[in-house]
Amino acid sequence: MADAISKTRIARDPKTGKNYKVDGDMTFEEWKAGLSDEQRAAMKANVKAARTKPAKTVDNPVKKQSIFVPAKTVNEAEKYAEKLGVKYPEYNKLPLDTANELNRALETLPKDIRPVFVGDSKTLEEYYGSKLPRTSNHYYGVHIESLDGMRLGRDPITGMMKYDAEAYGHMVGISSKYNSPQKIAANKAEEQARYIKQHGNRYFFNMDGTSTPYHEMGHVYADKKGIPTGFEEDAKKWYREAQADMLKSTGEAWAEAWGAYHTGNKELPDYIAKYIENATQKPIAKSDERDIIDMWGEGMYRKHTEGKIEPMPKKQLNKIVKGFKKQGGVIVMNDEVTAHLKANSAEGVTWDAKTILLTKNPGRGAVFEELIHATQFRQGKIDATPRSRIICEIEAQEKLIKYSKAYKLTDYEVEQTKKALEEYKSALRNLD
Repeated sequence: MADAISKTRIARDPKTGKNYKVDGDMTFEEWKAGLSDEQRAAMKANVKAARTKPAKTVDNPVKKQSIFVPAKTVNEAEKYAEKLGVKYPEYNKLPLDTANELNRALETLPKDIRPVFVGDSKTLEEYYGSKLPRTSNHYYGVHIESLDGMRLGRDPITGMMKYDAEAYGHMVGISSKYNSPQKIAANKAEEQARYIKQHGNRYFFNMDGTSTPYHEMGHVYADKKGIPTGFEEDAKKWYREAQADMLKSTGEAWAEAWGAYHTGNKELPDYIAKYIENATQKPIAKSDERDIIDMWGEGMYRKHTEGKIEPMPKKQLNKIVKGFKKQGGVIVMNDEVTAHLKANSAEGVTWDAKTILLTKNPGRGAVFEELIHATQFRQGKIDATPRSRIICEIEAQEKLIKYSKAYKLTDYEVEQTKKALEEYKSALRNLD
């Protein structure tokens, strides 16, 4: 029992409205390319009509969000999923802990590829418009791609099926039967024992139920972004070492690695973990929006305000760049980087122990904080967990304040840093 994926899928003829089957691995672009001129015209008309109807959406998905704090109600979890960019989150038939874990898993994906639907498998079938190839008794999670939008139920007056023609894309569901981490883990243990008895080796690599939402998001990433070069060969080595038959499939190995990495499975080898780490690298950066630092799924940011931040003198900055280079690192400052950072309202970002990106005229606070973060990466203090990142931010803010005179920070930068420190301490208390 793993996740389910169909060899065929249902598409809807945009002209006639009738359903028909297509290959399960067909992408939306491939399906669209095969349409006739009349079908294309009908699809455009359907999309135009959908735009005039109210839809369950949000005005500004993934605008800004503080460090992840578990929702207290399912309704609250659904609203947070909408903020993450999911147009149709349906958590009403799922336990709260499953809803929260799905939201955590969503944050591991780049925002441009997050699913259009996330929920339980039975509701997924309703939105998809077809039964899945296996019942929810035979999988824990499912991912599938809708080519022609979401089915929103039948109009009570006309009896016609209502569609959201624009809402096509990936859908992720959790088994309606095994709908909690506890149920998944318990059944996995039974299945694993039977498999070992029959085959002599295990099937699953991840045994906890928490990994299932991440496993499905791993499939979504592979479908949209592709599996990195080199992973297939390393996955073969991993399969031989782990002796878990699920890893025979490169796609399943990628999804299991995604789940293992994001749930802290210590059995995951470093040579596999590096692929997931590179795919989900979360930078530390400074951003706009408020005078303090915020955290969300894509990183940590600190405000960059023109006229309030005094640029570091060129002579001092060049000296720091040269010194960092001698340590094997690189600080990149050019037009392309500056444009990228400003597009994200950022002044700088630390990718790892040896890579820092800065705007062409960064402030002292930004430069010194990125150096602190680079040291934290080098010391192994920063990992993918929210706790480690918050603790490292607290450490960085405290150090900036302690050495503010030596760093020659402006009064504005000191005040900004103090506000950030209090915000991070509050976030840490919320985690506890």
